[in-house]
Amino acid sequence: ISFSASKTFRTDDTEETSAYNLLCALCEAKGWDMEGDGSYVAGINGLFEFDCGPLSGWMFCINGEYKNYGCSAILVSPGDRVDFNYTCDLGCDLGNGVSQ
Repeated sequence: ISFSASKTFRTDDTEETSAYNLLCALCEAKGWDMEGDGSYVAGINGLFEFDCGPLSGWMFCINGEYKNYGCSAILVSPGDRVDFNYTCDLGCDLGNGVSQ
């Protein structure tokens, strides 16, 4: 499961916000539940960490680059693409160059 927060939901073109705030706004607009805080997202819309095994959970990337920070620490600028992807194998199954 993967979705692009920036493609689905946009902030004002002059506004900078964190990837976490963007995700919160998207979930609210869609009526999805979300569990977590700015440093770790445990679940989105009923799909939670460990639902697919001990190495599963949510990861996010900005413009195709996975970050080693919590999503509240990363500011998103207008035009950035934010993707939240669910992995079953600590990112190895995403095929996007996630390295361990």
